[in-house]
Amino acid sequence: MPGSLIAQASGLLAVLLGLSLVYLLIRAFWEPTLLEITQIDSSHYGRENATGEQVQPALRVLLFSDIHAEHLRLSDQRLVEAMVQAKPDLLLFAGDLTAKTHALPRALGLISRIRTHPDLSACPFFAVPGNHDTPEVRAQLRKLGVPILVNQTVAVDWHGQSWLIMGLDDLRHGKPDFSKIYTEAALSAVPVNRRIILAHNPDCLDELEPNQACWFMGGHFHGGQIWAPFQLEFRLLRSEKLPRTGYYKGAQLRRSMNAYISRGLGCVAIPLRLFSKPELTLFLLRD
Repeated sequence: MPGSLIAQASGLLAVLLGLSLVYLLIRAFWEPTLLEITQIDSSHYGRENATGEQVQPALRVLLFSDIHAEHLRLSDQRLVEAMVQAKPDLLLFAGDLTAKTHALPRALGLISRIRTHPDLSACPFFAVPGNHDTPEVRAQLRKLGVPILVNQTVAVDWHGQSWLIMGLDDLRHGKPDFSKIYTEAALSAVPVNRRIILAHNPDCLDELEPNQACWFMGGHFHGGQIWAPFQLEFRLLRSEKLPRTGYYKGAQLRRSMNAYISRGLGCVAIPLRLFSKPELTLFLLRD
């Protein structure tokens, strides 16, 4: 009798394991189509101060990254509609449009739709290079009117204030030069709390000097893309340092900065995601 019970329990366990694997596979196939819009720091937006006066509205910054058009399973229309609904004042792209020649027309078509949409065309739009962005991709982005910041800092005027976007070169195929962005930032007389550092690979985060910017925004890690227990997706498949500290997505206070790592939009290598939905991030920033 005990042997029979053990056999039954083993059979039930095998069935449950099989069903779990089927569920995970279905979810991994479905999840790249589930766009999520994350909103950061919106708690004070639109409130009045103690005297009853309306406080200055927040700067609405929309961050997106890692389109990887060859494995992007969100429609262009859906993405553009989501961006329009976010009502951004500033668009920031953290790199990796596509590395595949056959996917370049779709990738550029999406950027063109964003760039020319009546509700988005007036938004300043800046990008930094990703490790999958070839020289051709970068050149095509510039032709569409999207400046690519390679160790460069630009000022954006908004409601009488200047905000700095400090863009770094890609860590893998380029050479981030922190001194350049710091020097330009210091000369611009824009306070630290209105400075945003944008980089594709957040592995450079712990090399940044503290108190040089208030915000850091990046991508690259895809939030893990395919979840595995004990962070095996990073320990076995990737060599970056930051994820091994436990930080590879979302918000964290680091190096005296409010850091955020986007999960990105597309997929790399295979068109699957597991417990890492594609993401647009809307920041509501105020001085």
